[in-house]
Amino acid sequence: MSISEKAYHQFLKLGIPKSRNDAWIYFPTSKLQNLNTLTPLQNNIEALGFDLGIETEKNIAALIPLFQSDKTFVKTIDKDEIAILKPKTAIAHSLFHIQNKASVSFELLNFQGSSSLQAERLDFFLEEDTKLELFFAPEGLSSELAFKHIRVFAKAGASVQILGLQKSIGTYRYSFDVILEESKSLANFRLLNLLNKNTEAHYYLNIYQNAPDTWSHQLVKNILYDKTHVAYEGAVHIAPNCPQANSDQLINSILFSDESKVSIKPVLKIYHDDVSCTHGNTCGELDKDTLYYLQARGIDLNTSKKILIQSFMASTFEGLEKTHALKQILKKL
Repeated sequence: MSISEKAYHQFLKLGIPKSRNDAWIYFPTSKLQNLNTLTPLQNNIEALGFDLGIETEKNIAALIPLFQSDKTFVKTIDKDEIAILKPKTAIAHSLFHIQNKASVSFELLNFQGSSSLQAERLDFFLEEDTKLELFFAPEGLSSELAFKHIRVFAKAGASVQILGLQKSIGTYRYSFDVILEESKSLANFRLLNLLNKNTEAHYYLNIYQNAPDTWSHQLVKNILYDKTHVAYEGAVHIAPNCPQANSDQLINSILFSDESKVSIKPVLKIYHDDVSCTHGNTCGELDKDTLYYLQARGIDLNTSKKILIQSFMASTFEGLEKTHALKQILKKL
């Protein structure tokens, strides 16, 4: 059975998610009904020899590109590289094998054509002591529904950093699986949502710390206007026999409309005692005392609000090394 056929079989086994499905509980599942018409296409992925985790996959967004894209883009990278990744079709799958201690930075763009459905999957396999940096700052969507699934498999000493500045309008779901398979590997996830209109932005992040002495960090900030809705589930899985694993997660949201909302679900699955794991979540408006403090020093109300908003946004990316991705994110911000 080909990879395409296996993925389609798993897709049929899972079925179209209902609202009671934990992983889709906040998503407007009525938008998924047309997915019943999808059928498998043949592609060239079966000869690659990488484990894509199809048999245990529970996310249909990770399966659709495997049986609906007609070709998989494959690349092995053995030296430092900075590049832009833009899918040529509405449904696309790409696979990257990064080796020889390479340091790679990719900007992720959306498909630019018009389509009722966008679905992209990117697989990254990192050898020892490699560095992968992914960042996205899309300006808009051209489809009614968009999925993006990113899966990273990291060996010893490898690091992955994912930075996002999201301003797109529409309904979309970004899902991430980061597997820290060997010691000294780490994952850093930073995301800023600056959204308006009727945008539905959903994020589903799984970090699997399957070895001792691994580290993960999540920091998400939301600034929401109008009728926007952000749902974020950040899950950390620390396997047995994995001491000295460290993880922290923090989500902060500011709502500028009575009709905007956030749905936050931190998940910690820890199977060892010798770990350090924290999580936190705050939600509210601009602090009135701080606004009063600024106005008392001669700054008008509108300028005071701008100062606080800019400080809140910039703090999302504080403390990071000045890499190519960070420079591009701050430029767009």
